Amino acid sequence: MNKFNMNNKIAVGFDMDGVILDNADSKIRIAKSLGFDIKLHHTPSEIIRTILPQVVLEKLQSILYDNHEVALSTPLMRGVRTIMADLSKKNIPVFSMLSPSIIFGSIAILLPQTSLYIVA
Repeated sequence: MNKFNMNNKIAVGFDMDGVILDNADSKIRIAKSLGFDIKLHHTPSEIIRTILPQVVLEKLQSILYDNHEVALSTPLMRGVRTIMADLSKKNIPVFSMLSPSIIFGSIAILLPQTSLYIVA
């Protein structure tokens, strides 16, 4: 693995769910339509998967990600446009990840308490 330093060419990868896309309200609404009353603090993926039965979670995810109307109406997280514009001005490539375990390149840094990956 390459050591990270600012002289390396870098790219920044973002997890989509809750980092780029603010789909908490959609998760709450979909869960309710499936018979489950979840709250905002239940919507992170790490938590919701401990609350909903697997079959319900899979149905929620299918509606959330595969239904174009739902997917395309999901708002961006606050500040995302500014961050993306700043990275673009600095010619830093950006990529999205479906899961933190799906990375293209070598992980150089995982910034603590975030879903921001810097790769070299």
